Amino acid sequence: LVALDPERAWSDLAEFHQLCALRDPARRPDALRQAVELYRGPFLSGFALPDCPEFEAWALQEQAALERAYLEALEALVEACAARGALAEAIAYAQRYLETDALAEKVYLRLIQLYARQGDRNAALRQFERCVTVLERELGVSPLPETRSAYEAVLRGGPGGPHLPAPLPPPEGTSLPSLDAPFVG
Repeated sequence: LVALDPERAWSDLAEFHQLCALRDPARRPDALRQAVELYRGPFLSGFALPDCPEFEAWALQEQAALERAYLEALEALVEACAARGALAEAIAYAQRYLETDALAEKVYLRLIQLYARQGDRNAALRQFERCVTVLERELGVSPLPETRSAYEAVLRGGPGGPHLPAPLPPPEGTSLPSLDAPFVG
């Protein structure tokens, strides 16, 4: 076991976990902002112990858990900012989310909605086009009906686009069209 004494050393990882775990509704958005600013990419990126598969397995597990916490923090910030009308800030957090997970269709959908609420019809339409391109190139699938509906609502809504409500819930039980998908697991 190797550890740092928290009384003698500060750790960005420990701070990140503390900030993400804060549940006080009044302080949570500020804590999440601080947490996402601490995140600098994959855990121990570039560091490896090639002759130690146990370490590599552990590091991959930690990377996945930290990335998941980071994405959850970004998603919570998108919704908190959108709820208080800070659309530009919500859009910035959603774009950061896509920098890490470019296949997150629910985030493209949310961006379409946010841009439409902001009155930027062209940006909303570009997000849909980007979503279509990424999903087709990476997975060989088309956007979900909910995403297409949001796009069509923006098309019908004129320059300002519709004022879309809160985000749609994530789709349940979505499956790929065939077993020839380019990934496993």
